Amino acid sequence: MTRVLFHQLPGEKRAPAVLREAVRLFGEERPCLIWVQDPGHRAAFDEYLWNYEKLAFVPHINWAPEMGEVVDPIVLLGEAGEPNDAEILLVAEGMPPEDWVGRFSEIHEFLPPGDEERRPFWENWQKKQGERT
Repeated sequence: MTRVLFHQLPGEKRAPAVLREAVRLFGEERPCLIWVQDPGHRAAFDEYLWNYEKLAFVPHINWAPEMGEVVDPIVLLGEAGEPNDAEILLVAEGMPPEDWVGRFSEIHEFLPPGDEERRPFWENWQKKQGERT
């Protein structure tokens, strides 16, 4: 069953927390997908991964379905797919399709202060998953 892990953010910005988690997972040799639904936000996050720190390198790709399978350990995407063997999904922006996220062993959700929608969504999703097993 999929575990949903909540990361409470100190402010509205998700990118730094998502980046830290992706870098931690990369250091543990655990590939991940980063869901960024909006193409403009995904392009900005892609740029952020290249420029967040001088001389830092986070191996990643901004994936599209026509690219097929890739070997990159960190994959940005905004469409459901299976670009690598990642079992971890980081939700950076937007909501991924409910019928797709069940394939992951872990989903990391980043909650800004005052969030009243995202945590209940995932708690309800987990409840539905438990009822199916």
